[in-house]
Amino acid sequence: SFCQAAASVSTVLCQAEEDLHIICGDEWFFDGRLTKELSSLDGGTKVIMKMNKSLIQILLLTVELGIEEKCLLVQNASMEDERIIYGKDFAAFAEILLADESFGKESGRYFSVLICRG
Repeated sequence: SFCQAAASVSTVLCQAEEDLHIICGDEWFFDGRLTKELSSLDGGTKVIMKMNKSLIQILLLTVELGIEEKCLLVQNASMEDERIIYGKDFAAFAEILLADESFGKESGRYFSVLICRG
C-alpha cells in the first residue's frame, strides 16, 4: 500500500543510499518513539502506516515539529475515493477530522499512509 501511495503522488520513496523506514503509527506514537523518529528526516524517508487511533495526533505532530512541508498523506490509495493531503494543509485537515464524528467509522484512517521525506 505504501508503494501505491507513492505512485499516487508520483514520488520516489528513496534513492541510492537513502534509508526507508516503515513505521507502525499507533504503536510508535503512543510509546513515544515516533516523535524521536520524525525529529530527523535527514537521508531518507519515513512511511507511517496503521494510524487508526493516532492519525490526527500524528498530523499535528508533524506541524509541531515543523516538518509538515516535507510530508504528505494519502488515504485510500488507488481506490475510488482516494484523497491526497499535502503537509501545508495538515493543521486544517486535522481540525476537519476532529469535527467529523463519522471519520473513525470509515476506511479513511485505516487506509492512510503518511510519507515524510527528508
